[in-house]
Amino acid sequence: STGISEWTDYQWIYTPCDEFVGTTSYEAEAVEEDVVLTWTLPEGDKATTDGEWYYYDNGTCTNNIGAGGSVYWGIMLPAGSYTGTSLSKVMIYANQYTTGTFYMTISSGGDDAPGTQLYTENFSIGTTEQYVEHTLTNAVTVDPTQNLWITFYSNGATYPASSSDYTGDLNGTWVSVDGTQWMDIMSASGGAITCTWMIRTFIEENAPAPSGDILGVMLWRDGELLTETPLTTTTYTDHNPGIGTFNYCIKVVYDGELDITYYAMSCEDCEDVTIEPQNIGENDGIVSSLYPNPTKDEVIINAVNMQRIIIVNALGQVIYNQTVSDNETTLHLGNYEAGMYMIIVVTENGTSTKRVTLIR
Repeated sequence: STGISEWTDYQWIYTPCDEFVGTTSYEAEAVEEDVVLTWTLPEGDKATTDGEWYYYDNGTCTNNIGAGGSVYWGIMLPAGSYTGTSLSKVMIYANQYTTGTFYMTISSGGDDAPGTQLYTENFSIGTTEQYVEHTLTNAVTVDPTQNLWITFYSNGATYPASSSDYTGDLNGTWVSVDGTQWMDIMSASGGAITCTWMIRTFIEENAPAPSGDILGVMLWRDGELLTETPLTTTTYTDHNPGIGTFNYCIKVVYDGELDITYYAMSCEDCEDVTIEPQNIGENDGIVSSLYPNPTKDEVIINAVNMQRIIIVNALGQVIYNQTVSDNETTLHLGNYEAGMYMIIVVTENGTSTKRVTLIR
């Protein structure tokens, strides 16, 4: 053994963030010294793509055509008649004779026959007497400046090609016996058959996002990540971020399929929140004033007949507990870490609890 592992090839696939659904009803609100974020997670498919179905038929099946052997049929979308760059789905009408496997081919270019082959896929559609929608295993990148062909081949089905009445465009009537030479069905039959194939295709503005489940959301404050793993809840409280204006952003996180995408995220949604200092000298009937707040060190407290001062940190731990026998006292908080503290003032007339923010 050489101790050297084999090479592994990886493929990176870029999908824009706007292809993934973000949150709705995202709000950020200041609640005293805290910021409360709320949101609603998206439901259903994560991909947000604009697209359109393209077809020539009128939706009503009036005939089923075939020869009991090999037959090719399809439609052609002329250059400029469609928009979008990704063909992701096809739809074909299943009649009582559409048994077996259908061979679909997507081609680009060619005026009288399909040009460059872009994609092939085989699938069955059954005999349901209705349209069958099929999502391609891989979306096909197409060029709207080129003619686009969607053709099918069946070998053995008696009458596999479902059709509606002719709707007036020969590009919805292409047929071939060998897959090489193509004609419209009216010319090929000497005018005996007039119809339009019941084939439809969905073309999107952008490639659809890879499939996957919503893992939750990630949150940022001023570009700093607040959550190490995705949150599955719909609310989050940022305790005591300080005084000032803060920018809170949220992204929805998706997992994805192995070897396709992992940890994909929606585009961010952001809100600004402003935290105002507490009022100096706020009078609750017990403490007449407590200032400055926020502070870098000293806090001056005024209250009649104070007896005891207790300081509790954000973890609920008592870090200071001293008796007082005066109407004014000064606390020194410079040795404590920055954050929010609860100051409990015990007097002859009762007890008052105040929040104080220590900053650096």
